[in-house]
Amino acid sequence: MAGQQVAFESLFDKGGAAASSYGVRSIPSTVIVGPDGKVAYSMIGFDPRKVEDLKATIEGLLAEVELPEEKSSEGSM
Repeated sequence: MAGQQVAFESLFDKGGAAASSYGVRSIPSTVIVGPDGKVAYSMIGFDPRKVEDLKATIEGLLAEVELPEEKSSEGSM
């Protein structure tokens, strides 16, 4: 992953506990977990036709949670 220069964090599930918990049995797999801890979206493999579904799921989940406000650099000297 380091050589791919991705703009997201990826975690390594060394013991496979997370994979087992979410039913991941093949690679690549995408599992989006909602703020309630439940699987909101899952996909085995990669299908570029599913990117819009994935994006909509993530945007919907982000709309459900209160994100911390970004600190403004204005007025802070």
